[in-house]
Amino acid sequence: SLIRIETKGLGDAVLYFNTEEPKSDAWQKVQTVITVPIGTNSVRILLTAKNQISAKDSVWFDAASVYKIG
Repeated sequence: SLIRIETKGLGDAVLYFNTEEPKSDAWQKVQTVITVPIGTNSVRILLTAKNQISAKDSVWFDAASVYKIG
């Protein structure tokens, strides 16, 4: 779920999501619909993971995309 949006310099907006803890090693779908603030110059996807405890921990991202609606 979307937890906050921060507007950065030069018309950038950063969206922060909090996902559920996985119940297994299965894939987890994350999706949202956003309204891009007026004056925003671009939209970029930056995928990261936190709480990686050991060197054996890993995260995989697949099929990330952005679509303009309307």
